[in-house]
Amino acid sequence: MFDTTSLAPWTWQPAGARTRGDTTLATAGQQTPGTADSGQIQAAVPQNTPTTDIRMVSKIDALPTNNCAGGINAHVYAQRYAIAPHGLINYGGRSGSLQQLNSSTGGWFVVQNFTTDSTGHWRGNVTWPSPVGSALSARVVIYDGQYIFGSISPTCTGTTLPPCPTTPAARTSGRDTVLGLSDPKVAPNKEEPGPLEPPSVR
Repeated sequence: MFDTTSLAPWTWQPAGARTRGDTTLATAGQQTPGTADSGQIQAAVPQNTPTTDIRMVSKIDALPTNNCAGGINAHVYAQRYAIAPHGLINYGGRSGSLQQLNSSTGGWFVVQNFTTDSTGHWRGNVTWPSPVGSALSARVVIYDGQYIFGSISPTCTGTTLPPCPTTPAARTSGRDTVLGLSDPKVAPNKEEPGPLEPPSVR
């Protein structure tokens, strides 16, 4: 598929594949492929008509921040494919969420929702429900749009830090953190890409 293809569900149509011998009839003794003429022994092969959902790709990343500098500890950046430049551009106005892995069930639950600004960025302060100093895995998700697929960031596993102070003199840690996690280990996401909808339950 090329980026000039219409952004809509695409149904693939069979092109009339046929077999040289109808083995079902031959087994039943109604005809023998070796003796029947080619018009009799050819038979249509059943084919599927699968549907492909054609949309543009998107990308979401959790970026490092200097913990609580400017009162924030989370910074995410979303991009999407655009046809005109044939590449990724800022994905502004897209909704998504910061999610935490439930280590007991293996499922993800939403901790905080966000919407990217016109430049595709969102900056804010996230407070994880786990106690400070505990290890957790977190990720960022943006949801599917009508013509654009959603995206899941790599998974960040680290230690939770205290919430950012509300006073103007914001605390800094002297080192970069990701999503309010100290010394995060980043691993590629291995989940299927979609459909990406907000999880309904924790």
